[in-house]
Amino acid sequence: MKLKLKDYEGAIPEYTKAIEINPSYEEAYNNRGLVKVQLKDYEGAISDYTKAIEINPSSLEAYSRLGLVRLDLEDFEGAIADYTKAIEINPSDAGLYKMRANSKAYSKDYEGAIADYTKALEINPKELVYFQRSNAKSNLGDYEGAIADLSKEIEVNPNSAEAFYFRGLMKSKLKDYEGEIADLNKAKELGSEVAKKTLNQYLESSSSRSQKELEIDPISAEAYCSRANSKINVEDYEGAIADYTKAIEINPNYAEAYNNRGLTKLKLEDSEGAVSDHTKAIEINPSYAKAYYLRAAAKENLDDLEGMITDLKKAKELGSEDANKFFKTN
Repeated sequence: MKLKLKDYEGAIPEYTKAIEINPSYEEAYNNRGLVKVQLKDYEGAISDYTKAIEINPSSLEAYSRLGLVRLDLEDFEGAIADYTKAIEINPSDAGLYKMRANSKAYSKDYEGAIADYTKALEINPKELVYFQRSNAKSNLGDYEGAIADLSKEIEVNPNSAEAFYFRGLMKSKLKDYEGEIADLNKAKELGSEVAKKTLNQYLESSSSRSQKELEIDPISAEAYCSRANSKINVEDYEGAIADYTKAIEINPNYAEAYNNRGLTKLKLEDSEGAVSDHTKAIEINPSYAKAYYLRAAAKENLDDLEGMITDLKKAKELGSEDANKFFKTN
């Protein structure tokens, strides 16, 4: 009763009295251990849970709670051993695999952690471990795998600012800077202060770097394109178009500049201008999957649905994940 009322100091003597009356009272040891955890008497809790296990070597409750205490004490190997024993007792409990995975991740056994997170999902697809598994994958340098898990996390929880933020960081690792900025902006929109700070730092550094490049080499198409990208990030679309145009004047075969200018025109609802730019990008680089995908979006705005589908099919054929998702969901 006192445990339910959170009278932890008062609960200890009651459980101690129960144990004096019946030294084999497993539940009393487990509950006294729980009370000691609340009072931060971790060693006392370990002693009680250990006694409960002596009384009942198949005490799932005692092993599970013991694992939690060892995690709090950063005894990760001990926690892994406790959760392993708990899993032997009940191998169909997804939560136990999740906790053992957390313990393995803390001990830097990322491959072991991934295996346990995956097992938890096999047992219970609703067990939300995508975020944790993405972290383990990123620590192994598997950024694409991390992005896939974070995307799954976002499907389940579309308001997770943290998932958008970390997916943005993973995209940066793969040099998908446009995707990074999109995710950071979404995280910022969802209230992430760290995303807001990262964006500000990114924009300051990007703008400064582009300006310096132009000062050093005023005829650098790449520098104009880079500065245009920075302007898009602060929604200066007209300024971005001017810089992309300058880049194209310097290098008429700059497919990326045409493609990015097309996207910028699309943002300004100039769909015809967008189609023209994406078409030019494709003429320069016929394998430019992103250009086909973006031209499809512009054609949709112009009610050219047949042209849209044709471009989406070509984008998919060239490996566009966005185009592939379109056909999976439509």
